[in-house]
Amino acid sequence: MRAAPAAAQVSREIIRRFDGGATRFEMRLDPPELGRVEIRLEVTRDHRVTAVISADNPQALTDLMRHARELEQSLQSAGL
Repeated sequence: MRAAPAAAQVSREIIRRFDGGATRFEMRLDPPELGRVEIRLEVTRDHRVTAVISADNPQALTDLMRHARELEQSLQSAGL
């Protein structure tokens, strides 16, 4: 079975961990060869959420950039 793309994994984890304030966390992608991703979320006074995502692995970073629009849409659908 093929692992979910990095963007889908990151989206699920952001939705799971988001608490409405600024938050920072790391996660390990699946498959493990994709490495770790660091996510920093910031919420402005007007409730805009900014996510800064950095990846150890160039392949994971490429996947995240390729699917950035889908990541944004899934976060918006979750109310972020």
